[in-house]
Amino acid sequence: MIDVKRADKEHVEGISIVCSEGCLDTYKGIRSEENIIRNNEIFYNHGRIYREITETDGWDGYFVAVDNGIVVGAIGGNDR
Repeated sequence: MIDVKRADKEHVEGISIVCSEGCLDTYKGIRSEENIIRNNEIFYNHGRIYREITETDGWDGYFVAVDNGIVVGAIGGNDR
């Protein structure tokens, strides 16, 4: 059963994987693989995701979909 909840520190690696793979799939053939990987390293590195989970001022953080302990979906954003 999939559980949707606010992300916590334990979800950092899963968010990184899901978001990075999603970008690779989404932008394949539109942008170079090197560009996608470079952007993934900037936006989906563990340090940044950890900060975005723990420091939510002006940001609603991440929500994750977890299936049997594995992050299978992630979304982040704010109300602005």
